[in-house]
Amino acid sequence: MLDFDAIRQILIRNADHLQDHCLYNNMVRYGKNYTIKLWLKDISCGLSIFEVILNRIKSYLKNIIIWTLLIGLMRYIKLSIRAVMHSQGGKSLVWISCVVQVGSSVFYSYLFS
Repeated sequence: MLDFDAIRQILIRNADHLQDHCLYNNMVRYGKNYTIKLWLKDISCGLSIFEVILNRIKSYLKNIIIWTLLIGLMRYIKLSIRAVMHSQGGKSLVWISCVVQVGSSVFYSYLFS
């Protein structure tokens, strides 16, 4: 499991080096007349990596949750259709199973081609 505090501490330890590097670049670029705004921007230079990692983890979690809900919804719909078909008789259940198998075959042949 990811420990966000440990990641943040590592990034904060490395932020001093990144801040010095960013401040040095701005001092060379603008001379010694850099403003407070540039200095504050440079402080966030080292911490922006944490935001990128956090946003990436959030997007991965969002994708996992959406896919889980989507697959659960599809299974619920299939189960509902099968329950209705089973109550109407056995032949319709066989036909719906054939259609599901053909659909899966077409999808996987397209996926792996």
